[in-house]
Amino acid sequence: GGVKEPVRLLGPLRGCGSRTPLRELENISDSAVESVAAETKARKLFLAHVSHLAQNTQTALIA
Repeated sequence: GGVKEPVRLLGPLRGCGSRTPLRELENISDSAVESVAAETKARKLFLAHVSHLAQNTQTALIA
């Protein structure tokens, strides 16, 4: 994963200009958005997991 993947997906959009049909543009953009959304969701889950672990560790250290 990583932040570079969505950029790589959107790369073709930059160079295509008006030659690419709008429908095709929308399809590329949809898949890019889905990729970013999936990545964001995964990152949020991961961060939630990490913060949960951190809280447990703090509790254990205090107790």
